[in-house]
Amino acid sequence: MSQSFRVLGLLLGSLLFNQASLASTVDWTPFFKPWENACDLSKQDIMLKRMTPNYDSFYKSNTYKGNKLPFKPGTIALPNAYKLFVDSDLKTGFYDINGISSGSTFTKKSSYFDAHFNVVGTYYGMPIKKIGFAGGIANGIYSPYFVIDKPVDEVRRKLRANTKITFEDCEVCDENEDDEAAVGLELYPSQQKANMTDVICDLSN
Repeated sequence: MSQSFRVLGLLLGSLLFNQASLASTVDWTPFFKPWENACDLSKQDIMLKRMTPNYDSFYKSNTYKGNKLPFKPGTIALPNAYKLFVDSDLKTGFYDINGISSGSTFTKKSSYFDAHFNVVGTYYGMPIKKIGFAGGIANGIYSPYFVIDKPVDEVRRKLRANTKITFEDCEVCDENEDDEAAVGLELYPSQQKANMTDVICDLSN
């Protein structure tokens, strides 16, 4: 093989490697940008509907023997630009009114579900690990969220420097400690893993 062909091969290999590297991650910031404006979920509307399990059997529970109920799990629906950056199947867990998990088993005591899937990419340069949706079963729980692989103080500083989060009055939301009902993006230490942050838009009522 001539020297020129070797050089050409190296150049093509480098180009393909760089393209693969560029495609190995994605910026989720534009996807979640509307959350900064009083939790505008318009970009996630289809995704959240598809993630919701079909639990119609809950309303016919008296026709089933025992405590376990059948359900149809949801699916993952994302814009084409993000589909390649999903890193797991959709997983759905169920919880009773006290937050006690029954795992993936849907029961007559189930009060809400948590449907989630892992992703790769970044949010304002910070690694994003998971997208989820906690939804109520015959109640008003409605909390889309995603998880950042950084401590909450660091996430708070990053967002404070790069965003202006707005809150709006909410007629259907629970009142806060100041007896004011408002809705907007919120940050909490992750309940599942230490040193991670749950970014939540809680529209529960």
